[in-house]
Amino acid sequence: GFAAGASLWRTDGTQTGTYLLRDLHPGAQDGVFGNKVVLNPTTVLFVGDNGTARQIWRTSDSFASTVAVSSIAFVADTDPELFAATGTGRALFAANSLLGRDMWTTDGTNAGTSILLYDVGNTVTFLGSCRGRWLYTEGDTNGTRLHATDGTASGTTLVATLPTGTVGTATRLDGYSPATTAV
Repeated sequence: GFAAGASLWRTDGTQTGTYLLRDLHPGAQDGVFGNKVVLNPTTVLFVGDNGTARQIWRTSDSFASTVAVSSIAFVADTDPELFAATGTGRALFAANSLLGRDMWTTDGTNAGTSILLYDVGNTVTFLGSCRGRWLYTEGDTNGTRLHATDGTASGTTLVATLPTGTVGTATRLDGYSPATTAV
């Protein structure tokens, strides 16, 4: 045996077909965090840390195909959080930028990774899908803004600006998290 933190494993459901695919952060440190998102039948996205910074990584079931998607580490702590695949070959995730925390989109490549909408916010809450669009909020001390997106910058719109203070709750609609967020 060996001492390892959370790492990326591969299995076909058998003992002989189960092995360590890649240890991003060798030793006892975790290298894989949070949700995994199936981008397409052959590609999975996940948050990984190779000891330098947490980033979005992709794998297609081999050591060589397991690479960082984008080095968005232009701030000290990007702290990416994967949310969902859009069904159009893209995934949504939140990460810190120079302006605050924003919603991003990726197709699994560096060139295809970008902020959906610059919104000077401190929080991003993913709410789920509704009528073929993905809903999320961004907020700061000035209030909370509800956005809808199709997973592209041009398809991202402001739905409403909610007043400051606690006026209700925004609950994730996808069923994966029972947490509520005050808005």
